Amino acid sequence: MNINSYKKIEPIISGFSEDEKYCLHANDGFKYFLRKFDINKMKRKKDEFDILKKMELIDVPVAKPIDIGIYENKGYMIQAWIDGFKLSDYIYKLTESEQYMFGWSAGDILRKIHQVAAIDMENTWSNKCNIRIKNIVERYIKLDYYLYNIDKVFNFIESNKKLLVNRPINLLHRDYSMENMMIEKGILKIIDFEGFDYGDPWEDFFRIHQSSFNPSFATAFIRGYFKNEPPSEFWYLQALYMSIGVIETILWLYENYPDKVHLRLNYYHNILEWHNNMQKSIPSWYNTDDNMTLRSSIEYHQLIKSLYRLENKYKIENSIKNELQINLGRAEEEIKILSLANYDMAKKLENSEKINKDLLINEETMMNNYNQLAMKLTNTEQIYNDIKTDLENSNKWIIQLETSTTWKITKPFRMIIDALKSK
Repeated sequence: MNINSYKKIEPIISGFSEDEKYCLHANDGFKYFLRKFDINKMKRKKDEFDILKKMELIDVPVAKPIDIGIYENKGYMIQAWIDGFKLSDYIYKLTESEQYMFGWSAGDILRKIHQVAAIDMENTWSNKCNIRIKNIVERYIKLDYYLYNIDKVFNFIESNKKLLVNRPINLLHRDYSMENMMIEKGILKIIDFEGFDYGDPWEDFFRIHQSSFNPSFATAFIRGYFKNEPPSEFWYLQALYMSIGVIETILWLYENYPDKVHLRLNYYHNILEWHNNMQKSIPSWYNTDDNMTLRSSIEYHQLIKSLYRLENKYKIENSIKNELQINLGRAEEEIKILSLANYDMAKKLENSEKINKDLLINEETMMNNYNQLAMKLTNTEQIYNDIKTDLENSNKWIIQLETSTTWKITKPFRMIIDALKSK
């Protein structure tokens, strides 16, 4: 896919990213997702591009990475276009069973993402988080901004930050929410790895508060990740990370987009409510009704199996389609080569016919010349024979003169005879 080989380009206006985003309608009939970014971000973007390629290798459904490079003093990244819609726009149209199915799939996918481990970062995680917590507190005080019951939230964080020690360090999406989940042909796909980082895998659950308005999805999200009920320490860390994440977002919005603070303020109040002002570790939206789970498990597993069957079928069909397109491209190239070869052969044949025609003309000319020379040779031989005959007759005549007794050869006449003999 060449960045110039498109017939239509449409800008995309969404999100807080500084990147320019477009939908490319390419000359090959396909659509692609294009990001343009400041060239200073190239190293980070190349890392993101490599992560997307790793995701493909471990069967994480993402927008296929196509190309990355520099064009007109701007960096660019091209990915396959996901022809679908955001789960956040669609979730309210789904039944509880369908929400559970997509929630389970989201948890299962996140677990695969977390298979990518970081190198030599284990000892830095707790220090990094403690610096982050300190920074949040200082920023909050400096901004002189009021959040209801913030002291209870800070106390909860302080009491549980000991759990940050010796946590595993893996790849994080860092914005894993329904906003970055797309549904394409019934398959859940993950987008926007722009904010990727490395840290405690459980931190990637901090945006689950955005899913809590759909308890079936959020509950299945956690169970799909753990393939069962999560361990008790998960709930404490999940509440800690969620609190840190929401407060950080509110402070960032207040500093940069103060008119949009209300977009996240509701989540903060919901966290207090779900955790009973931080007195409970398990949020109130989590469905612990085992009877409900048992009652629905058959239906849910059937839906999940159907999802994977559809996903595999789509992968197979897409693979066949890609192979056919590759073969078609090869066939077109071979046709072009054959056409050029035929053209060359036709030119050579045309030249050969012309050469043959010239040879025939030359052959005819040579035959005419040969016949003329043969005729001349015949005439020459005839003249030669006539002269030879005349000479023989002359010799006979001379001998007769010399032996004749009736002729007296005078001196002048003798000279003529000698001259004839010398000939």
